[in-house]
Amino acid sequence: MPRLIFKCPYIKGKSKRAPAHLKNMVNYIATRDGAERIDPGNKNLPATEKQKELIEQLTREFPLSRGLFEYSDFMQAPTQENASEFITRALEDNLNHIEND
Repeated sequence: MPRLIFKCPYIKGKSKRAPAHLKNMVNYIATRDGAERIDPGNKNLPATEKQKELIEQLTREFPLSRGLFEYSDFMQAPTQENASEFITRALEDNLNHIEND
């Protein structure tokens, strides 16, 4: 399931029209020029070469990420969905190390 964290200081969360404004803003972001639509049917296809390369790099730079459940899921079934889940989790867990570089 895609996750999106959206923070906008111009839209006040307690107003009655805020949900409509947020919906319009997310719709605009998702449909603007350059936005790439990902087909949900591809989630069970084999992981792409770029995903595999990124996973190798992440496990080399952050060896503790091999202990994540997402990594074991990817090793059991190397699909695009499992690769994406592992990449997202490994980056989230090591964001503090990435920011300092």
